[in-house]
Amino acid sequence: MKTRVPIFIISILLLLILSACGSSTNTPPANPSIETPEALSSSKQSTSFSIYNTSSQTLEWSLGVENAAGNAQAGDWFTVSPASGTLVSDEQVVITLTLLDGLLPGMYTSTLTVVYTGGSQSFTVSGVIEGDTGETKGSFTLSTDNVNNSVVPGGQVQVPIFINRESFTDPVTLELLGAPEGITGSVSPAQTSGDSATLTLSTDGSVASGSYTVSVRGTSGTQSASTDVTLFVVGDDGAEESFSLALSSASINASAGESKTIRVTVNSSDGFDSAVSLKVTSASLPDGVSASFAPASTKSTSDLTLTLASSVKAGAYNLVIRGQGGGLTRNVTLGLNVSARDSESGAITGVIKTDNSLIPLISSTSIQNETAGVWSGVQADAPAYVAGQLLVAYNEDAVDAVSLTDPLIRNAAQTLGYSALLQTQTTGATPELTRTQKRTLLAASVQQQYKLSSLTSAPVGQADLVALNDTADTLAVAQMLTNDTRVKYASPNYYLYATGIPNDTNVKEQWALTATGVPVAWSVETGTKNDVVVAVIDTGFDLNHKDLSARFAPGYDFCAVSSGSCNNQKDDDPGNAVTLNNHGTHVAGLIGAIGNNSRGVAGVAYGNGVTLVPVKVFDDNGSGATLDAFINGIRWAAGLSVTGAPDNPNPADVINLSLGGYFEINDVVQDAIDDARNAGAIIIAAAGNNGLSQIMSPAGANNVIAVGAVNDAFERACFSNYGNSSYGPGKLDIVAPGGEGAATPSSVGANPGCNPGFQGLLSTTPNNTYTDFAGTSMASPMVAGVAALLLSNNPTLSVPELESLLLASTYFDNTYMSAAEYGAGVLRADVAFGFAGPGDSVSVTAEGVNVEDSYIDTVVLDLYGQSEPYALTGLQAGTYQLTAVAAGATRDLSVTKQVKISEGETREGITLTLQR
Repeated sequence: MKTRVPIFIISILLLLILSACGSSTNTPPANPSIETPEALSSSKQSTSFSIYNTSSQTLEWSLGVENAAGNAQAGDWFTVSPASGTLVSDEQVVITLTLLDGLLPGMYTSTLTVVYTGGSQSFTVSGVIEGDTGETKGSFTLSTDNVNNSVVPGGQVQVPIFINRESFTDPVTLELLGAPEGITGSVSPAQTSGDSATLTLSTDGSVASGSYTVSVRGTSGTQSASTDVTLFVVGDDGAEESFSLALSSASINASAGESKTIRVTVNSSDGFDSAVSLKVTSASLPDGVSASFAPASTKSTSDLTLTLASSVKAGAYNLVIRGQGGGLTRNVTLGLNVSARDSESGAITGVIKTDNSLIPLISSTSIQNETAGVWSGVQADAPAYVAGQLLVAYNEDAVDAVSLTDPLIRNAAQTLGYSALLQTQTTGATPELTRTQKRTLLAASVQQQYKLSSLTSAPVGQADLVALNDTADTLAVAQMLTNDTRVKYASPNYYLYATGIPNDTNVKEQWALTATGVPVAWSVETGTKNDVVVAVIDTGFDLNHKDLSARFAPGYDFCAVSSGSCNNQKDDDPGNAVTLNNHGTHVAGLIGAIGNNSRGVAGVAYGNGVTLVPVKVFDDNGSGATLDAFINGIRWAAGLSVTGAPDNPNPADVINLSLGGYFEINDVVQDAIDDARNAGAIIIAAAGNNGLSQIMSPAGANNVIAVGAVNDAFERACFSNYGNSSYGPGKLDIVAPGGEGAATPSSVGANPGCNPGFQGLLSTTPNNTYTDFAGTSMASPMVAGVAALLLSNNPTLSVPELESLLLASTYFDNTYMSAAEYGAGVLRADVAFGFAGPGDSVSVTAEGVNVEDSYIDTVVLDLYGQSEPYALTGLQAGTYQLTAVAAGATRDLSVTKQVKISEGETREGITLTLQR
């Protein structure tokens, strides 16, 4: 195979990832973009929306409709076309919704659910049908002439009642109210569609002379009207001692929440001198209405006050007023017409929040200008590889073909001191060579031919680290070896560089947790249910940091030198020899800093079931990392054997690589990655910090999740690399919070889109300190932390399943995001755990506790863990139970709360915080 000569340098990056690597066997799941249709109405008979397949795989989809129970008409009220189909990558379909004919007037709502490969999305479709709703149109009033309505005891009088209609044609039912005992009456006709009727009033001898007010009430449907008739009773000389009750008005109109007062008069015949006690019979009082008299006992008049609670239902009521005195009881009926006060109905408004909103998200305007400490890319004058060193592996067929009959092999055997084998061969016998001996002899023969000296000797299938003579051209020798059929690959021993430079601490909150939905995910898992091992391959570590030490397991150092090339120097101390070398400590803290210890910060997976294995591959100054050290580090982290190093007792489930460089993804790199993945480790790597349209290696390899960075505005960080790899098969898979910042003028690939200023992620740094760093190096451990949470919750997840879950659980906004710059989208831990995420709806319901009233609204969650304002309007006065539910794929968030409102009151700012 031909190896391209790399010209750039490897860099460690700060980045958060949530997706699988670019392997041909790990196709990202469907992630469609779905619009929300406009409302339907009598004037808008149809509307449409589109489904856009943003993924690289074919999307199977179908639509389901659930109609609300409170619709004006049961059943379907619109058609959907088409209702199912298939979309290839980057294809979209337009769905048309059309109103059915002959619908009853009123409000309609339905839930429309799009079910697709790997998930579903739901939203509300609403409609308004105008026209006759079945309620009476127009209005009517009643009146009378009140001319000469006098009557003697035992007499009768007829009074005309006029029905004044305003575009009102329905029949009106008429009844008499307010007649005291001794006076009877009837209306004829009792129900009429005409314009008049006749009230006939009769008296007997028991009624006392005086003035009496009665009322005729007409009702039709929900409408009512009344008119008062004054009756004068005269000539009571023969009447026995008695009294009668008279009302100043025989009917009264009131609204819920109001108070009304009328006068009650006691009319007495000659000789009756007792006080009369007054009350309204309890059986006739509707719920929510109270009555009081002042005075409660009288010989003349009393004022009746009716107080209506806000909960009183609209309607027509008959209240029986009873007077008792002198051994006699007399009743009179008062008509009470209660109307709703729609213009003064109440409302409850507020917002929905989740635990994600409890950690403030920094606004972009809060980034402070800085003159020092900004991130930088790989420096232009930094060396790309170790001069005079190569990593060389050999083809298996060439190993199998090794024979002492080959002069080059015999020379190698002599150099290695294989005298016994050579002696056997000279006697004519065929010596038995083990596979290890054959591999050793082949390596020695090649190294002799090209004047190489062995620095390490690896097992079959792995690469040797070799040194060239002082005058040899490293890249030229690499090319010659690559052309040799015995050589599988020959790669320069590339340097890797840390690019996350610390900055002053400007932001105290861990905004990246909110940006990835981690607080909601913590309601299920913090890293405690099952043990998970995360290997951090990086610079040195402060193993004594009080926010990390309890999480560290024994690690290893594959670059045990103070500065310069690692030269295969190893030891068992990955500790941080130089306090300024804080990249590895920072990355480790983002993944697993101890939580709930009243100190510093909390890692994404802060539970005590998460173990961090520190693997140092840089020199003590944070530079000098080479491919040799990297390959040894990733193999050892995965629990594979490494020559000269003890076995790792804690093989990694997750490996984080906040490092990289611009070099060819050749077999020496890919083999190490494949071996680690086959051993059961998911591998996550930073994409690079030069703002270039190419991702670094090893993020560009197969079976690696390549992570880019976004800022707190969910936009690609100016420094974040994107697109495809120029050196391997991979591409950007996912993005995560990595901050924002200006590039120094000397940076390779400095992006002019970076404005002066800095925004970082807060994490642990040496000597029990905490600092903000920015870069894709910070985004990658955010993804690694979420992967650890998912494995802690479900340890049966395979590496491919975990990769797919991370990629399928992202936020992607196709109005400004592209797959090249954002991969599958922004990492979302809440969605990965089955909760609703950004763009999902929350239903908010107000259900009356002491009133028969309810209302529902639907709002949408935003990126920051809360919703747009909800509004529950048109409510009667009373107490309501508010319920909000955000339905996720497998888990719901909900909350209930009681709120009381008075008539016409609007309760604003009622925050409902959803909980698991």
